[in-house]
Amino acid sequence: MEDMLIYSSLLNTPRSWFGLMRNSTDRTKWQWSGGAAVTKFFWGPNEPNGQDNGEDVAMMDNNGWYDVGASRLYPFICYKVHAIRKRMTWYDALRYCRQNHGDLASVASETEMMLIKHELSKELSTQNVWTGLQYLVDSWQWMDGQPFSYESWGPDPKPTCPDIHWACGALRVEGQSQDSLTKVQGVVGWNALYCNQSLHFLCY
Repeated sequence: MEDMLIYSSLLNTPRSWFGLMRNSTDRTKWQWSGGAAVTKFFWGPNEPNGQDNGEDVAMMDNNGWYDVGASRLYPFICYKVHAIRKRMTWYDALRYCRQNHGDLASVASETEMMLIKHELSKELSTQNVWTGLQYLVDSWQWMDGQPFSYESWGPDPKPTCPDIHWACGALRVEGQSQDSLTKVQGVVGWNALYCNQSLHFLCY
């Protein structure tokens, strides 16, 4: 239930908009407001139930998702990731994000992974990009406090007790190499890297 955990951690109110809407050409299907397909659903009891009465968008509360009419007034949740194409160490990237944005980005759901892939595909990137993932004490954690319930490690297994200098998490991308950068076409997954490498990074 990674998507619900992410959304619940952001909520300051029981009900909020979160970007889910019916497909305009097939009203039995749902999509994100940016046009992407939904990979997992967390509908409330007996939902969705408003296909024939204009309930074309969804709101969420602590019990799940509900289709409703778009004219209702609710707070809303935004997620905006910034791909910073400056080479920095993990610690410098963390400092930069906190000074200029919010934090080094978590990648705590398939939805966030999809949004990040879209952002990275806009320009060339280093083959690995720093995220807000770090191994602290005895577990991997997101620096912004997001629950660590969703995992998407790359070909290498998750390190269970990495060296302190190799305890920083990056997102590995794939695509066409151009000089020392990559034209991003896909995302391989997470990996643990040497924290003092200079890479591009993700803020939100």
